[in-house]
Amino acid sequence: MVCGVMQSARSPGYFGALTGRASYPAQAFENPLGTLLDASNPPVIRKVDDSGGVPIAVAVDVALERGRDDEVAVPDRSFDHTVAEFCGGEKGDIGGGDSMSPAGRQLVLVDRNRDMFITPTLKRNFRKLGNDRDLTWSTVETFAWNDETDMLAAMTDKKFVVWYYPNVVFVDEDILPLTRIERTQQDGGLLGTGFKLTPPAASSFGENAQVASFTGTLCTLRRADGALVPVSVDPQPALLQEHARKKQWEDAIRLCRHIKMQELWACLAAMAVFGQDLNTAEVAYAAIDEVQKVEYICYIRDIPSSEGRAAEMALLRRQPREAENILLAANLVYRAIRMWINLYSWDRALELAVKCKTHVDTVLYFRGKYLKAMGRKETNKRFLQYAQGVTVEWDKIKAKMAMEEEAERTRSTAKPYVF
Repeated sequence: MVCGVMQSARSPGYFGALTGRASYPAQAFENPLGTLLDASNPPVIRKVDDSGGVPIAVAVDVALERGRDDEVAVPDRSFDHTVAEFCGGEKGDIGGGDSMSPAGRQLVLVDRNRDMFITPTLKRNFRKLGNDRDLTWSTVETFAWNDETDMLAAMTDKKFVVWYYPNVVFVDEDILPLTRIERTQQDGGLLGTGFKLTPPAASSFGENAQVASFTGTLCTLRRADGALVPVSVDPQPALLQEHARKKQWEDAIRLCRHIKMQELWACLAAMAVFGQDLNTAEVAYAAIDEVQKVEYICYIRDIPSSEGRAAEMALLRRQPREAENILLAANLVYRAIRMWINLYSWDRALELAVKCKTHVDTVLYFRGKYLKAMGRKETNKRFLQYAQGVTVEWDKIKAKMAMEEEAERTRSTAKPYVF
């Protein structure tokens, strides 16, 4: 990737800013959302809405950790790189998605180790696209976003890979491998069912192939000798994204049943969880044999309050802090405390109980029950402290729990989930 100073009539006046786009030289913005690399100290990645010439960088700077205490740290500690590592020579690539889906725009970064990370544009939350245990490649060479949808294409170790729904890493990372398909260079063979070479066909992408463009259902690869190799991608994922964007869940289920692609079902499961549609999520998870998640969704559906269901959906997305905020905002303190107990996060459960001055005995009871089952003794000083001053009686605890559950069922805002 080539980085250079950019200053255009419609761009903000960031002196020394560097543009960053995947595998392309520095240039004026082609789409409303632009990516700037600010060379200030500390360097930051800035996002700019160029449709009206208004920078949004002040609020949404993505500062990358440089290993010093005075720098802003990225929450994901595995992402420990500097901006210089991304734009220095050919070491890294940066590219932002251009479509406006319900998930919002996203930014993809490839570091100098050629690992690919993705983050929402308006929130720093870096996730690696693929876990080491499920990857069939070691490095990402080039990538490109689709110009119309949230699909992402990349060349990885002579393999052509397309992620149908990259946002799945923020929803359910377990099914990430099911939402991508790969094409190997050997004999035009396929891994997955979503690709075909467009004539004239080529049996090998060769060394150092680049993703030149990804427009609609056609991705164009440029081989080292300059030859262009068009690769056709199935149109169904784009149609599925459109149904999800419009919340046409019945049409989305009908499409998946007609096409019978596991990749589509996995994408639909993630889209439904993100869109808070439990019925569609249940059907999609069942189609990919995720039995435990089907059972969990059935449990969520039986929760009487909408806030309780929203919190459990946040837990399904591995966002316990978000779930806690939802419950506390709805004054469902007991459910928040019980959530941390079920997650075996005893310190947070006790902290919340003490702060809200309720259910301290509940936390102590379940903590003692857990330690007894594990054959261990209490060593936590805070629990030892409160155990001396709080009486733990199971009958009273059980009565309080029943009262809390009944209070949630009779809330004025409690509404059963509509099937």
